[in-house]
Amino acid sequence: FDKTTVMPPPAVRFSTVISAPFREWHQSTYLVVNGRGIPVKFWGDVYKKCTGQNSKAWALRKVQWGLWKFIIEEPSGFASDQSFWTAWTDANGQRIGYTKLCDTLQHQRMARDTRDATAARSFIGGNLDHPDAQVTFRYAKSGVSKLMSKDVDIARKWRELLAVDGTLTQRWE
Repeated sequence: FDKTTVMPPPAVRFSTVISAPFREWHQSTYLVVNGRGIPVKFWGDVYKKCTGQNSKAWALRKVQWGLWKFIIEEPSGFASDQSFWTAWTDANGQRIGYTKLCDTLQHQRMARDTRDATAARSFIGGNLDHPDAQVTFRYAKSGVSKLMSKDVDIARKWRELLAVDGTLTQRWE
């Protein structure tokens, strides 16, 4: 596509209609490129290729986009709006608000990351350089190999390692 013809990021908000991201994530016409609607999940890919004003505008919108992604990727993987709202309705029958939903999801993910990072450290005896880790917990910064220290990074890599290494998964379980 011709990145010079891409319109600025649409000024759409889903905070008042929380179920809207489920519809728009995979099929949307808020952003149209070359006559085709671009699903919300691909907006970042489109705007990362842009320069100038659109690049700057995307820098402001990507935080909101990340919150939508957060909701879409809610770990329970709801099949429909109905099943989502069944889980996210309070004891009084009121649907949870956007801000509370985002905050709750963030706390859940932080707790999961802490739990998984602790599990990774425990499994490999506190040594992230252990041979079982297969240098999974290392990254390069300015050409220097460094060991991860943030729970979110360690947890993400731990889950990836368990997903690809069946024998490690069996030993873990």
